[in-house]
Amino acid sequence: MNLNFLFNRCEFTHPKKYNGRNELIFAVFACLAWFIAVILRLSLEGYEGWTTLDKVIEASSTVVFCGPIFFLATPLGSEVTRNLLKRDGIKFQVLACTLLLGYISLVRFLELSPDKFIWLDQMSNLVLKDKFWINTALFIAGVFVVLRIPFLMLRLRKTTSEIRRHRNLIAVFRQNFELSILLIINFVYMVLSHTSFSNSSNSFEGYYIGIGYFVIFFLMNLSIFKKTSASKLMVFDLFLTIACLGVLFWFSIPFFSFGTFIGVNLFVAVVIHGLGLGREHFGYSFQVRKQDVNYFISTLPLIVLTLVPLALTFKFVDPSNLIGSRPEILKLATYSILFS
Repeated sequence: MNLNFLFNRCEFTHPKKYNGRNELIFAVFACLAWFIAVILRLSLEGYEGWTTLDKVIEASSTVVFCGPIFFLATPLGSEVTRNLLKRDGIKFQVLACTLLLGYISLVRFLELSPDKFIWLDQMSNLVLKDKFWINTALFIAGVFVVLRIPFLMLRLRKTTSEIRRHRNLIAVFRQNFELSILLIINFVYMVLSHTSFSNSSNSFEGYYIGIGYFVIFFLMNLSIFKKTSASKLMVFDLFLTIACLGVLFWFSIPFFSFGTFIGVNLFVAVVIHGLGLGREHFGYSFQVRKQDVNYFISTLPLIVLTLVPLALTFKFVDPSNLIGSRPEILKLATYSILFS
């Protein structure tokens, strides 16, 4: 059975042309809507004790760390990202870590409640018990490493090295010395942060994730996954995507509400812009077009007819709470904005 189709061209969309009109306006509007939705959500029943300062900081962090997903889709964002890609994305990594450190320091300095920002207690015992700032330094270092790894892996896309024998494997690690060192540091950090004694956890998650990155590195050096021209998508890019989105594990302990989006922004920078195929190739745009609106309107009834019965059957939604309940309706509206 011929399985070459698995390793040849993998195209998901046809390149589209975007003129960039209104994309920046949409990005500003989306971030503003997100900010307001977070404020409203934290003002509803079930979020007692959230002060105005708490709400503003939480809403602002959502915009700062999640908002780039909109701006990176604009022509200006594409230009900025190309600049961030220089020197293996060092500017991207430094900027992300600086913003994270600023956010952590601000919340700590203002002595906000760990009941609201649950990562405060988790950070205090991340690796060493009751050592908040040492753990913070280790966390920022771990984030820097995991953000840098996909940029360095991007180099492997155009190389032709293949691992056939033991000595070739050693040669591959020598040729990618910086990446190899970072993979080792990455493994150590994940083991310490996810299975440390201070967390009193018996989970082996840290080991699995750390080893997983070594497996990805190994597969990336097999030429069978790079048979397609570098000007097109290839199976190699699937592993690159996994390496980018794997970042979400770095924000599970300690847990940050915006952690997943940092992984998405990394994916946008490394895969969508880093491959050189352009955002048009992936259909990555928030340009509002008439056909998009028509498509949404035409599919909305189908979505409602499919999801509403499922939600009622599995009791995800209690209709009795929605009838005449303004807070519940408002909560549903805010979640619709945040997840739409």
